[in-house]
Amino acid sequence: QCVSLGLASRLADLSLAHAALLPGDLARCTSLASSESLTSLTLSGTSLSAADLAAAASPPGLTSLDLSCCCVEAAAALRVALCAARRLERLLLDRLPWARPPPP
Repeated sequence: QCVSLGLASRLADLSLAHAALLPGDLARCTSLASSESLTSLTLSGTSLSAADLAAAASPPGLTSLDLSCCCVEAAAALRVALCAARRLERLLLDRLPWARPPPP
């Protein structure tokens, strides 16, 4: 709710872990993408569309992103989003379906 109210521009750390987000919800929060103060974003346990991933990786000052246990639409969308996160120093991808090596 604080993101949709426009408070994202003042937050340094935002956790939406296990929030009841529907795919596409995060992408609609335009204040998140333009937040210059946001350095840490936790989205563990949420369902994310390709547009959500792009929005999550877009804050210019983002240095930490936690996507543990997320239900992610596509691996390709995740790669594209992570390439866009230029200042990312800490990334958590625990228990993503394709984070494990394929069976032999």
